[in-house]
Amino acid sequence: THLCKRIIAELPENIAFHFVAEDLTSQALRLLVAKLHFLIASRFHSMISALDRGVPVLTIGWGDQKYIEVLNVYEMGELYVDYSDASLHLIREKLDLIEANRPDIDERLARGNLINQSKLQKNYENLLQ
Repeated sequence: THLCKRIIAELPENIAFHFVAEDLTSQALRLLVAKLHFLIASRFHSMISALDRGVPVLTIGWGDQKYIEVLNVYEMGELYVDYSDASLHLIREKLDLIEANRPDIDERLARGNLINQSKLQKNYENLLQ
C-alpha cells in the first residue's frame, strides 16, 4: 500500500481514482474493475480480470513469465513492470503511454479477448471429442 499511496500523491488533481483497501467479493471486484479507466495491478488474477473486462492494466509483477505471456496475447508487454524496476517515474511513464495510445490499446484489448475466446472454444470442442 505504500507504493499505492505514493502513486496517488503524484496523480494530477483532475484524475479521479479509487484505492481499494477493503475486502470485496470477487463479483464486486469484477464490477468495479469494469468501470475503471485503467488498473494498476500486482496480482495475476486482477490483471486477468481487467483484460477480460477490456480495461488497460499496468502490471507490476515479480519477473514471473506468466504475466508477460498473458500481456503478449494482448500485445501489451510494454505495460509490464518488474517490481524491482518500479519507480514513480516509470509508472507515470507507463500511465502516460496508456493515455497517449488509448484507441490503439482498446483495439488490442478487443483482439486479445477474441483470441482468448477462440482458444476457449477450441479447448471446449477438444474436451467434447
